[in-house]
Amino acid sequence: MTRKTIVHVNRQNIARNTKTDKAHDDGELSGSEYQSAIFPVLTAKDYRSNRKGQSAEITVDGRVIGRFCSEWAGDGQLSCGARVWLEIYEGDGVAINVR
Repeated sequence: MTRKTIVHVNRQNIARNTKTDKAHDDGELSGSEYQSAIFPVLTAKDYRSNRKGQSAEITVDGRVIGRFCSEWAGDGQLSCGARVWLEIYEGDGVAINVR
């Protein structure tokens, strides 16, 4: 049975984390305070559960074909300023169709 999973990008948590980053950079938060103040920016939702985190992998038959990345997972920011993005690893039947 195929079940649908939705990966939700939480814009509000991205905004909170950005403010927390600024407070940490300004010296207002210590390292442990900073880590406890960071909110998960991704939620993978299906009919059974909500799983939250800073990154998520998309796998097919045990092979990773894509990954949701974020600044708070240690990936840094993209040069365009994006804080959360999706990387797809094309090949072996994986194709991206933009509409």
